[in-house]
Amino acid sequence: MKKAYIAAMVLMFPTAGSAAGFGLEGLTARDLSKTGIEADIPSPKAGAKSLDMAAESGVRGVRLAANGVKTVAGYLSGIGAPQYYVEGVKDAARDIDESATELELGFRAGDLFSVRNETTRLGLMAERLYGLAAAISEKPEYALWGGRDIKRLSNELKTSLAIIRAHIYYAPKSRADAAVAAVSSHQVPSTALLAQAGASMLYSVPGSEAAFARFKEFWLPMMRDAGLKNITAEYASGLGMLKYDRQNGQVVRMFLCDTRRMPLPAPEIEKNLRAALESSGKKVIGVFQVPQDPDVFPDPTVAVYYMTGYDENPDHETRLRYLSSFEPAIKLDVSLMEGAGARVAAVYDGNSAFYVGKRLGFFGSGAADREQASVQVEYYTKMVAKAGATLVGTKVETADYSDQITGDRYSYISKVYFIH
Repeated sequence: MKKAYIAAMVLMFPTAGSAAGFGLEGLTARDLSKTGIEADIPSPKAGAKSLDMAAESGVRGVRLAANGVKTVAGYLSGIGAPQYYVEGVKDAARDIDESATELELGFRAGDLFSVRNETTRLGLMAERLYGLAAAISEKPEYALWGGRDIKRLSNELKTSLAIIRAHIYYAPKSRADAAVAAVSSHQVPSTALLAQAGASMLYSVPGSEAAFARFKEFWLPMMRDAGLKNITAEYASGLGMLKYDRQNGQVVRMFLCDTRRMPLPAPEIEKNLRAALESSGKKVIGVFQVPQDPDVFPDPTVAVYYMTGYDENPDHETRLRYLSSFEPAIKLDVSLMEGAGARVAAVYDGNSAFYVGKRLGFFGSGAADREQASVQVEYYTKMVAKAGATLVGTKVETADYSDQITGDRYSYISKVYFIH
């Protein structure tokens, strides 16, 4: 089987070429598995100081655990397992797979915020798995229903996350950045009240029934005001869940943004995120500043919760999203993004954008001449098709820049945009 090192696509070009830039939202290991190519988890960009290369084994471990949970979820139907357990495992498999993808993309780009956020989310999901296994632990069919496997995968996921956390380094902000640290008037009282959005639930690990009672008191009024029906509260093994009925097709989703991604005071970030969603017809049910935590949220961070339509494929839900190019010379193409139906809310330095839409991906590469750029476009277009993604558009532009890693000079840039 052909092996592809995604962070250096030059290895896969059919003719001589060089991939100078590679977008944050390119094809992941999950996508490339559909093409017949065995893909290594991409390493972070050269020169990224926030992530240690040793964390790569942890990222690989997360993907293996995600695949394992999907496998268990796939064989549960029809073997007599309780419906709550079957649905719980399937929802967890969906959420873990999505978060593992975000982790891979963030790791590839050296995006510390994304890696921190997804590592935190996956830690809570590991607790969900443990709780699901514990719920059937006294049943004679515990092994048959995959309880033993789910517990093992929970532990393996925790181990992989510990490896990643041990090799994340935080670079303190300079005094020049202090101006963006204004405090919002809408702050979640504690991180224990910060809800994670699952397939059809809000959940947290409050640690005690008393803390879960405060969690319910904080979130239930907002959920009811949002029109969610049949809300049920469950607490077990330290995990608190507020499940709701998605028969109306609407679900709660969450987006986090810190002052490094959007260099504005937190109250301005709140206004911008709310405006982006409301202008796209999305109902916002809550916008809060997250309490700063040196290990999880070292910079002022805003969380926005909103309603959107449910899709079995989370990449196809219309959500508030972030897209970034780590090569400064390869700017995002707003026209191609809008051609995919995305509503672009803000662009910073041409290299990062906030938008509402389906998950977009892109390949951006430097070329010595137009012929080489055309070869790149043709190759990446075929890769997109083999991965089952939807091609949005392609473009070749003139350029004059040196690659920030190799120093090679390029006269053209090829761009291929797609929907995951």
